[in-house]
Amino acid sequence: MLIPVLLFIVGLLCLIKGGDWFVDGATGIARRFHVPELLIGATVVSIGTTLPEVMVSTTSALTGHGEIAYGNAIGSVICNAALIAAITIAVRPGKVDPKSLRTPVAFFFVAAAFYAGVAYTTGSFTRPVGLILLAMFVAYIVCNVLAMKNTPAPEEEEQAEEGSFAKELGLLAIGAVLIAVGADLLVDNGTLIAQALGVPESVIALTFVAQDEVVACIPFQYGDGLATLPDLPPVEGCFGEWPDLDYAHLTFSRTLEAVYTPYASALSTGGELPDILVDGSFGGEAKIAHTTQQASWTDAQGRAHTGMATTVTVEDPVMREISYTVHYRLQKQRGGFTLWVETPAGWEERKAQIDGSYLLLQSDSKRITFCVETRQSEAILLVAVVVLCAAVLGCAAWVRRQQKARRHKEKDAQEKSHDE
Repeated sequence: MLIPVLLFIVGLLCLIKGGDWFVDGATGIARRFHVPELLIGATVVSIGTTLPEVMVSTTSALTGHGEIAYGNAIGSVICNAALIAAITIAVRPGKVDPKSLRTPVAFFFVAAAFYAGVAYTTGSFTRPVGLILLAMFVAYIVCNVLAMKNTPAPEEEEQAEEGSFAKELGLLAIGAVLIAVGADLLVDNGTLIAQALGVPESVIALTFVAQDEVVACIPFQYGDGLATLPDLPPVEGCFGEWPDLDYAHLTFSRTLEAVYTPYASALSTGGELPDILVDGSFGGEAKIAHTTQQASWTDAQGRAHTGMATTVTVEDPVMREISYTVHYRLQKQRGGFTLWVETPAGWEERKAQIDGSYLLLQSDSKRITFCVETRQSEAILLVAVVVLCAAVLGCAAWVRRQQKARRHKEKDAQEKSHDE
């Protein structure tokens, strides 16, 4: 703990001294090239004094601590507007020209309102947002320069003897290096100190809301994830789910509203007259699939059976209690059938329930396999054919006997008539 604290102090000193040297070097070089004083104050000095904060934010963003960069942007404004101003006013109170504050105050409130509005409405900062803020800064510099040009220049005092150009370049370079090193030390060791003290890099949390009530508010560190989501309050006739987000890598606060969708009452394989219908309560992502394959098994009496087995699978991520009814459309067939269902103990014969042209089966698992075995009726058909043939032969024999008897009668009648 001691080493991070010492390195943090060293980084802070490097930032302070590096900022001073950078401003001194940049100002000296600008004066050497006869850059107007107003332009030096509006650009070189203003940028140089904020360069330590810029480097801290840049270093934080590049090292994956974006929340420190955002916090630094807000914290530096609060510090400049409250702490530094308070110390200055406490040490030396003075009057302020209201006209000189119009432009800075206007830009301050516009930038702050835009920053806060984006943060609270979208919960994230994108590159276009950064470009807009950068454009505001450029506009502020331009407005400052134009305002200073219209201000009467004060009488020039005799300038002190300028230093060497090499010294000014050296101050500029050394100041930039110290600022970069100080920012790196400040961010790395500041993060270690905050973690050791249990202070979060920023306050980030996910707020879960269902039916206009807060279910849970879970804080997290930048870049962390949530292993489990809070349970959803049940709503009769509906299934609920939280919004689909990347919960493994969270970077900003959000309020998540639960989405409730009415259960679907039926699934089908499609078509006007589907082969398979499934009745139950299903979520919006529920799917039904079925396959057929040849099956062979032996019943409890040792008799062998073969047939085309059908497997129906219901996939539903939100299904809690598995219970549904399968409607299987029977094909047109002669004779009866026997329903067999595959169980962990083997194939079992079940009593068939018929609803119109559909066979009904109850299932309490995601998958059910069954087979509709057609009863063999060849023997009955053979007997029927034999009986029919016998009847036809009998009728033919009877007709023949009748015809023979009729001929005998006709012959006897003819002989009797001839004798008379």
